[in-house]
Amino acid sequence: MDYMIPLISAFIVSFVAISCVRPIAIKAGLVDSPNARKQHVGQVPLIGGLAIYLAVLTTSMLFIPHSHVLNIYLLASSMMLFIGILDDRYDLAVSYRLVAQMLVAAMMIFGA
Repeated sequence: MDYMIPLISAFIVSFVAISCVRPIAIKAGLVDSPNARKQHVGQVPLIGGLAIYLAVLTTSMLFIPHSHVLNIYLLASSMMLFIGILDDRYDLAVSYRLVAQMLVAAMMIFGA
């Protein structure tokens, strides 16, 4: 039952982040339009990954004791967010994303 407070906290942070940033993303044109690789319907604001990242970051900092492993995890999460943002902005080739994600995975495996 000890996991309920962090779980609810993560939900609240992600919900608030989506609610606050969504209108800004739409006004700024930070939306994902369907193309050959993305088959969703309509334009979707590019904030889901950011909201999840903020929720994980916040709850990790509040509820997990600080350690070397946590620092590597948070750095790896930040790098994955950055890769996602670059992909959303520049539509990166699969090979670039795969190499970057393999480097992040190696950092987690060998660093932690």
